[in-house]
Amino acid sequence: MKTYSFLTGTLLAGMMIFAACNQDVNTALDAQADRAITFNFSVASTRTAMADDYTTDFVDEDEVGVFATKDASAEAVYTNFAYRYDGTNWNAVNEALGVPVDNSALDFYAYYPYNSTVNTLQFDFTVQADQSAENGLNKSDLLLSCNKEVPAGANQVTLNFRHALALVEITLKDFEGTEVQSVELRAVGEAAVDFSAEFPSVIAKSDVGATFIKMAKGKNADGNDVYRAIVPEQTLNTGKTLFRVITDKSVYQSAIAADVVLKANGIHPFTISKAVELAEIGVAVSDIGNWDAFTDEVSDLEAAQNMILANFNDMVTEDILQLTNVQQLTSGEVNNENRWFNGNDGEGKEPAPAMVTIENGELKVDAKHINGGSMWLSYTGYTLTNVKAATYVLTFEAKMVENANIENAVPALRVAFHKQSTQGIVSTYNGSETVDRDVYTEEMAREYQKVELRVDMETLKYQSGFDSGVILNDLSEPDKEAVRKKFSIYLRPQRGVFQFRNFVFRRIE
Repeated sequence: MKTYSFLTGTLLAGMMIFAACNQDVNTALDAQADRAITFNFSVASTRTAMADDYTTDFVDEDEVGVFATKDASAEAVYTNFAYRYDGTNWNAVNEALGVPVDNSALDFYAYYPYNSTVNTLQFDFTVQADQSAENGLNKSDLLLSCNKEVPAGANQVTLNFRHALALVEITLKDFEGTEVQSVELRAVGEAAVDFSAEFPSVIAKSDVGATFIKMAKGKNADGNDVYRAIVPEQTLNTGKTLFRVITDKSVYQSAIAADVVLKANGIHPFTISKAVELAEIGVAVSDIGNWDAFTDEVSDLEAAQNMILANFNDMVTEDILQLTNVQQLTSGEVNNENRWFNGNDGEGKEPAPAMVTIENGELKVDAKHINGGSMWLSYTGYTLTNVKAATYVLTFEAKMVENANIENAVPALRVAFHKQSTQGIVSTYNGSETVDRDVYTEEMAREYQKVELRVDMETLKYQSGFDSGVILNDLSEPDKEAVRKKFSIYLRPQRGVFQFRNFVFRRIE
């Protein structure tokens, strides 16, 4: 991609009545029809398209928003005027800015990407949850600019943009022979933007939890695959899973050995190795254009166990997705890829939902009050996506720490594979028996017991109910593909308090 040092666009302006809802103007500052404002946008530090060597440029159809204030006021007199790039010039989308008739001095502010709902100098910005999607990384790259030194009556304004967020870059090591489906970063993706500060400030929201963000795949200057995500400035802490690598065979989770501060306008490189030993320290590309490189902020990564679904030492209770309807898992209403969930469908009903917490590195499910009833009223589980047609082994350890002691009933722990909106159980054990089964044993009341289930994701069948002895039926090939694209592993303890650890879903070679 060719990079230009500067790009100049003339923004046509005239004396107008600004009727657009987000482009209001103080009537005392009507624009002079014959004095259009020309904006000079610095491209050396501006981008919406990133080349492999981090050089950047605006591309066709990009839009920026422009504000202006008078007399150092925090209240804008020109609000969120949109300008669109056509590949050569910048043009006003609706109305254009012109020099006020009183030739008053103005302070100018601009941001990218344009958002029509922004109407003040203080607004919220959220990065894309899936930055691997088309233009997902670019739409996450918040750019800010301000110029408070424009002379009174000036009709030429220079705006030099700066990256307001941080870029995280991942290099994978020792993943040859596997198909990497996605790499995810766990971070806070929402920030509060304040243009009224001395310099525009962007602060990650403290009341918003971290989520997994799917990273965009690209190549570095050496031609090697890298994965990138843009997030607000924040500290990545030890003690939690921060990176997740999902392959056709496994899910790898990684933590960092020491806290890392992500800095705005900076590239923060990491290397993830699937080897047990610590990964090598990542090295930043030396020529990175407008981004700053923080090579001193790079930390080693600890590789996790093969295909571990949850290391509960890295999680807190808030990481568990709370559902009010099981259909949320397939409707697209929630972002549920490769994560734990707990159903609250049974709130106010009998049985009430199981109470799920994470304590001391263990998943704890309080199901003392559950004595039967529909699985869809109280359930806990993990959703998996895009698995191959192959045989897998599900293993975990379970222990019952408290018996509800319900008369004429014993504790139970049922495991099931299911895809909503299809017919019942959707996987098999040994090609003929369903994986839906009660795995509770009396030994679980004394100590942790390992549970192991073979799962055939190639020869998929279904049964119309959860009762034993129900005839298994073949799924069509399209239905099989849909199941493998997204399905859920359900745990349903009853009549006791259960603890779980070391969940692994592993493809058999």
